[in-house]
Amino acid sequence: MLLCIFWQVFRVLLLLLGLSTVALSAKLDHLSHRHGKSDLADQPGQPGQPGQHDQPDQNGPHGPLQKARETARRPALPRTSQTAPTEPPVVPIVRLDHLQREDGSFQYGYQTGNQIQADVEGRQRQIGDASGTVMRGRYSYLSPEGHRVRVHWTADENGFRAVGENLGLPPQE
Repeated sequence: MLLCIFWQVFRVLLLLLGLSTVALSAKLDHLSHRHGKSDLADQPGQPGQPGQHDQPDQNGPHGPLQKARETARRPALPRTSQTAPTEPPVVPIVRLDHLQREDGSFQYGYQTGNQIQADVEGRQRQIGDASGTVMRGRYSYLSPEGHRVRVHWTADENGFRAVGENLGLPPQE
């Protein structure tokens, strides 16, 4: 989130810098090409006007106008190409089941186009003075190596317990 805000502020600052560079360049071009003349230094000297012969040359190769022109023409930052973020592929749902019974018990399951499967069932159970939902289920997926990983689990008054080939043995009480 903070990186996103920083990036937005950075883009606004770059935009403002670019606009000020364009404005300065346009003003310099307007001053240097006044009345169709190519440069102020080419104009004959007139008293009280730029280019006057009795004043030091402000438009020479080391004058402030020349330095401002060079700064305005210089790119603010090097241009970099950015590739648009690629969208992850859409994975279809090939199976989706849901069953809700009047007694509060339920079943649901799904399977995706990338070999993920899950099935769950649950019901209400009286546990001491309270009632709660107990559930059990299983899920499976393909590992990066291409092996099917299967996990079976239970959630009840004894907590959540999962058993699978990739998980090892559950702790003994």
